[in-house]
Amino acid sequence: MPIYEFKCKTCDSRFETLRGMRDQSPAVCPACHGDDTMRLLSLFAAQTKDDGACETSAALGEPCCRTFAPGGG
Repeated sequence: MPIYEFKCKTCDSRFETLRGMRDQSPAVCPACHGDDTMRLLSLFAAQTKDDGACETSAALGEPCCRTFAPGGG
């Protein structure tokens, strides 16, 4: 089950909760118990067999750290 990040429109708090991918019911804010919430887009990182630096940079919208200059390097 994935973890989703939400923001409460009533009290402006942010929280995370485990929810099924098809669960469309409103998330309940743990701070004010309101259900006027919106799901936020969250960043994620992917790890591969190497150090994963380029995948993490791409997920954050940053240029890859492995650049190759003409003449080596």
